[in-house]
Amino acid sequence: MMAFQLLRPWALLLLPVAVLVLVLSLQSQDTLRGWRKQVERPLFELLRVGTGQHARLELLRLGLFALFGIVALSAPVWRLAPSPFAQDESVIVVVLDCSEKMVPPGQEPSLLLQAQLKLEDLLERRGGGKTALIAYAGTAHLVLPATEDSSVILEMAREVSPEIMPRPGRNVEAALLQAAQALGDRPGSVLLITDEVEDSAEVLAQTWKSLGAPDLQFYSMRSPVSASMRTAARSLQASLVTVTPDARDVEELQRGFSPSLRSVADDEAALWQEDGWWLLLPAALFFVLGFRRELSP
Repeated sequence: MMAFQLLRPWALLLLPVAVLVLVLSLQSQDTLRGWRKQVERPLFELLRVGTGQHARLELLRLGLFALFGIVALSAPVWRLAPSPFAQDESVIVVVLDCSEKMVPPGQEPSLLLQAQLKLEDLLERRGGGKTALIAYAGTAHLVLPATEDSSVILEMAREVSPEIMPRPGRNVEAALLQAAQALGDRPGSVLLITDEVEDSAEVLAQTWKSLGAPDLQFYSMRSPVSASMRTAARSLQASLVTVTPDARDVEELQRGFSPSLRSVADDEAALWQEDGWWLLLPAALFFVLGFRRELSP
């Protein structure tokens, strides 16, 4: 609420006008106004029939109607609306395990192929933004720097395999170093896709902390998740998502990405989300309460 402000504060100038109109209206409808000046107040109260409660309720109804309506007209806002001319400047660095253990003999489809298919679903669901691709086994390599062309990312992801990796193994530490370098100072996060983390969790945590500890997600291609992978995710304070046969895992991964929206036009003013319209609902209610059913003769 520290961002609370009024887009049309001049509308509040109508409040004293509304108060003046209500007072004058109440006085004009007072049929006993002349008697009030002629009869002393104690005697007037004894002679008067009725308590005037209806008039006070009517004044309260009109006052609340005017208050809600004027405040709604002043356009109270407290949160920014997504700009239709904004683009996501965040970078997603996909770190793909291309070791031999991702292609176990006799398993079809292989874990690597499943990861490639899930990556395709993820990029399609993301619908834009920059993505970089890193492949790792015993060594880690930048396959493609950050690009908005998801088709190129998918094409390159399909080409990586254990056969083209220069050294066997699973060097997650080297992969994270490459990921941090590919991310640089830009906003974004790292997505590590594998089924096992064989590196020391303590060493990985120290390395990742020294790199500034960017946002990190682990995506396990096996269910249930191995204990070592859980330990590593906990040590690196990374979220952990497990593969599912449906799209729940991809949706969870997508929710884990924090977009960094930037206006395409540098001088574009921030757009505020007007939420004061709901004040018109009680205003309309108090207005409707003023209608009374006329009695037929």
